[in-house]
Amino acid sequence: MTGRLVMVTGGNRGIGLEICRKLVKSGDKVLMTSRNAQAGAAAAEAIEKDTGVNGGCEVLQLDAGDAQSVQRLVDVVKDKYDGKLEGLIHNAGVLLNPWDADAFSQAKTVNYETPVAMTVALAPHVAPGCRVVMVSSGWGQLNEIPSSSSYMATLTTAQTLEDLNSLQFQADDPLKHVSSPATYKLTKAMLNRATYILSGSKLLAAKDITINACCPGWCRTDMGGGNATRSPAQGADSALWILNHPAPGPNGRFFRDGRELVW
Repeated sequence: MTGRLVMVTGGNRGIGLEICRKLVKSGDKVLMTSRNAQAGAAAAEAIEKDTGVNGGCEVLQLDAGDAQSVQRLVDVVKDKYDGKLEGLIHNAGVLLNPWDADAFSQAKTVNYETPVAMTVALAPHVAPGCRVVMVSSGWGQLNEIPSSSSYMATLTTAQTLEDLNSLQFQADDPLKHVSSPATYKLTKAMLNRATYILSGSKLLAAKDITINACCPGWCRTDMGGGNATRSPAQGADSALWILNHPAPGPNGRFFRDGRELVW
C-alpha cells in the first residue's frame, strides 16, 4: 500500500498536514495543496524534517474558493500526472458562523462545489482504482438538519448533482435557529449527498474509482479550537482508514474511525 501518488487539499495545516505527514512517512508521494504557497512550502519542509524523506511533498497552490484557481490546479495535474493519481483527499473546508447569503455562498463553494468539481474534472485522468475521500463532518448528518427545513427533501432524495446545485439560500429556513454554524452543516450535508450520487456514477465507474466521506471528529485545529477532544492525527487516521482499506474498498458510504455512520 505504499508508493502511491496522493493529493491532499488544504494540506498545510491541521488535519490535512497530519494526513500528508503520515502518507510521506509510509512511503507515498503527496501533492499538498495550500491557499498560500509560502505556508505550503513551510509545511512541506516541516514534514521533510520530521520524516527524513526528501521531496515527499510537492506543493501546489489552490484557493478552494476561486474557480480559476481550481481550474489551474486541475490543468497542472492533467498535464503532469495524467493517469497517476491513486488517491484524492478533499480536506480543505471553511466554517462560517452567520446565516446569511454571503456565508452560504462561500461555504457552498469551498465545502461542496470545489471538491465535487475537482472530482468530476479529474476522474478521467486518475489511475484506475483511485480512491476519493471527502472529509466531511458529523454535523453534516441529516439528523442535524431540522426536519422542517426546506432543504431536507433535496438532501434526502437528490439523484443528480444538478439537484444539489440548485439549492439556494433561504433566509427564513428553520436552519437559522440551530445552535451551531448552519451554513457548515448544510454544505457538509450537500457534500455527503454528492458523495452518494457520485459513487453510482458512470464517470467514476469507468475508472473503478471509489468515493466515500469521513468524519474526522472534533479536532484541535484552527477550525476546531483548543478545547476539542481529538488530535489532528486522530482526525487524519479517520480519512486514511478509507484510503488504506484493503481492496475492494467501500463505496458511497460515510465513516468515522472505520465505523460506518448514517447519512
